[in-house]
Formats: sequence, structure tokens, C-alpha cells
Amino acid sequence: PPRNPTERKKKGTERRPDTKQSYDETVRRGGLIFAVAAFLVGLAILFSKRRGAKGRGAREVMEEMRLSRA
Repeated sequence: PPRNPTERKKKGTERRPDTKQSYDETVRRGGLIFAVAAFLVGLAILFSKRRGAKGRGAREVMEEMRLSRA
């Protein structure tokens, strides 16, 4: 028998080690991946619109954008 009564383990009380910590790290990693992906998509949209305007006047580009929305 254990000398200290607090050393006794009851059946079914064993916890899985670091379950909460691994969940937190998984959520954190997923959030970072999502943020990077959203940032890259934003950059792609920004630069695709700017590249489309090269070599043409701003009025032509604006007219094309207006017509594509209609």
C-alpha cells in the first residue's frame, strides 16, 4: 500500500497526456495556415488587377471592369 493516501490512483482517472495542449497547438497551426493562405490569395488578387492595367489607360480598365460587373 502507498504511504501517502494521495498517491493512490483510482481506476479510470488516468488522463491522456497533453490532450489540451496538442489540441491548442493544432488549432493554432490551422489558424496560421489559414492566415497565410488568405494573405497569399489577397496578394494574388491585388497583383492580378494591377497587371491587367499595364499598357492600357485607366479609363479603358475602368470601363472593362464596369462592363464585366453588369
